[in-house]
Amino acid sequence: MRVFGQLLYFIEFEAAGGDGAAITMQKRVTIRDVADRVQVHYSTVARALNNNTRVSEKTRLKVKAAAIEMGYAPDPMVSALSSYRSAIRRAVYHGTLAWLSNEARPLITPDALLSIRNYSEGAREQAAMMGYQIEEFPFLEEGMTPRRYVQVLRSRGITGIIVGPQAPNHFDAEIRMDWAPFSAVALGPSLHWPPIHRVSSNQFRSMKLVVQELAALGYRRIGLYVEKQMHQRLDLTWMGGYMAEMAELGLPIPELLTDKIKDVREVEDWVARNRLDAFISSAGFYEFWLPKSKLRVPQDIGFASLHVLGGEAQAGINQHDREIGRAAVNLLVGMMQRQEKGIPKLAQRLLIDGTWQQGTTVRRRVVR
Repeated sequence: MRVFGQLLYFIEFEAAGGDGAAITMQKRVTIRDVADRVQVHYSTVARALNNNTRVSEKTRLKVKAAAIEMGYAPDPMVSALSSYRSAIRRAVYHGTLAWLSNEARPLITPDALLSIRNYSEGAREQAAMMGYQIEEFPFLEEGMTPRRYVQVLRSRGITGIIVGPQAPNHFDAEIRMDWAPFSAVALGPSLHWPPIHRVSSNQFRSMKLVVQELAALGYRRIGLYVEKQMHQRLDLTWMGGYMAEMAELGLPIPELLTDKIKDVREVEDWVARNRLDAFISSAGFYEFWLPKSKLRVPQDIGFASLHVLGGEAQAGINQHDREIGRAAVNLLVGMMQRQEKGIPKLAQRLLIDGTWQQGTTVRRRVVR
């Protein structure tokens, strides 16, 4: 009892400020306090603070003004508990998300490009965890018009759209339809219109990382070959990252090869003319062009891909396509919950960093 009494005295003494002066503990402002001030139910306050359109704009503004005036802030412990409960609770089915393919037929098929499959699989996995399923709707399907497309989605009760990556032949792609009823997120940087939020790989940072890794292996004369259309499609981010990092490392910047290759000898002449010991290119070059060349990789020249896909032996950047798909669903569902629809005033870009994958197409060199 003596120990307990001393402990109780210590607690009271500290609460008084250590010198006996009383300290007034400020009570946290709660949603119920705001509700009492505004004279509405606390559930109305919660909806208003989450921008739920079931609450009139006048009431939402009134609630937010009162919350700011009273110093209301969400309790981080309550938010954490809510997130934990959501994570362990079995997902309840909420509905369908549309995957908009800017094509005449579905793109998500067993024989589709691996990157497309990775995007969609990541998106489907995340959607399932959040209680949604994803269904593909080709925008250019025969008999489909933009107006009809909107009607089909609305008749199905679909309010969320993921715009899939644009095909290489869809340069500066535009998808003209009524976007007002939908929350929408695009995958990749190549959709020209509408200017909606998008999730893509951080191409500028990825290119800088490739140059850094090649330089660390001892490569010094590092060339870049990417077709002009791809440079434009990515808003010159690869070019910018390459130039910036080569200059930062003080390495010579060789002549760039950016035209569409008609003959592999063009690459060989370019390599010889610039005395390259390594070069960087986009996905597919290693499979389609280098096998036709007399250049041996990595004995004669090192090669790094800007988009290494699963299971490949190439060195280069893993863009984490699955994670891009997951992030797109997270962003989209959040927008749907906040009732953010139509074309935003300010489009946001969520960039996912790529990582370096060491492969058999490079080797460590002795720097002279």
